[in-house]
Amino acid sequence: MEGGQEPFVFITKLKTVFMQHIYLCVVALDSWEIMIGMLLAALGFIITYAEYKKSNRIKRAEFLEELIAEFNESKTYIARKLLDDFWFDGKLANPKEYSDEAFIKGGSGKAKGNLAADLAMVLRDHKGQDNEVIDEGEQRVRESFDELLEFFTKLEYYLSLKLISKPELYYFEYYINCCYHKANGGVRIFAAAYGYKPLFRLFFVMNTDKKDKDRYSQKPEFTSNAQELYYHDLRNDLNIL
Repeated sequence: MEGGQEPFVFITKLKTVFMQHIYLCVVALDSWEIMIGMLLAALGFIITYAEYKKSNRIKRAEFLEELIAEFNESKTYIARKLLDDFWFDGKLANPKEYSDEAFIKGGSGKAKGNLAADLAMVLRDHKGQDNEVIDEGEQRVRESFDELLEFFTKLEYYLSLKLISKPELYYFEYYINCCYHKANGGVRIFAAAYGYKPLFRLFFVMNTDKKDKDRYSQKPEFTSNAQELYYHDLRNDLNIL
């Protein structure tokens, strides 16, 4: 989304149209001709501005569609299914050789009462004593969560640059909420352990951290005072694009 060039092109176009019609006004000999020139200048401004707004909406929609398509790619499939309370087949001899669908389908009969604790265990901080992750099934799950949190990192970056708005985050809100609430805080532990700080800023903007505070809750770290002020406004719906 080449948002940096659009304002310059738009302003240049407006300037050209406006100056053309000002010229008509200058060379006009009678007052009615001057009036017509002024009306044409105003009409040219309105038409050009309307075209710019329409073009900008279309480009924003295309950009959002690309983000949604990327989010729904197979790289995040396993993480999304586990956040939806499915499970993976831990008995596969070579789990990385199976498709994502087969990997999940084989574990779909697991009792739901154990899912939160089991997912928290899979997403443990491997740097602790006896926490090394050697199981290939667990490795595959963690890789998918890495992809999911990388995507949310990108999403928060675009938000900070004002390339997307808070309402445009609502498509992803369900899984943002799942990252906060599911796995007994395990996704937040994973995010904090491996440097996914932008996830906590998304929690802040979407008010997710207001709903259910617990011992794994933590304040977001902002990159600047300006970002903190902007995100406070977004949190309170005071500055929605």
